[in-house]
Amino acid sequence: MWQEVFFSVFLGLVLIDILYYPERGLEREYTRINKKIQLLRRGGLLAKLITWVEAPFLRGDVIRYTFLLEQKRYIIRRQIQLYKEIRKS
Repeated sequence: MWQEVFFSVFLGLVLIDILYYPERGLEREYTRINKKIQLLRRGGLLAKLITWVEAPFLRGDVIRYTFLLEQKRYIIRRQIQLYKEIRKS
């Protein structure tokens, strides 16, 4: 009995978080991408390995992968701004 109540409350909290505060997930993604870009800019074998693992179609090209992440970061930043503007109005 208590497991069903706990599960329904947990599910309700998750849905409220997703529906009413979508920018939180985007902010986490934004910080993760920023950390990854900083790591790639340092260069080295670790940057090349990350590029191979996460974007094998780029064949280890760190510069192109960094550019791809910068574009993704820009899109996420714009989405966060839009959500904040929607929240204000």
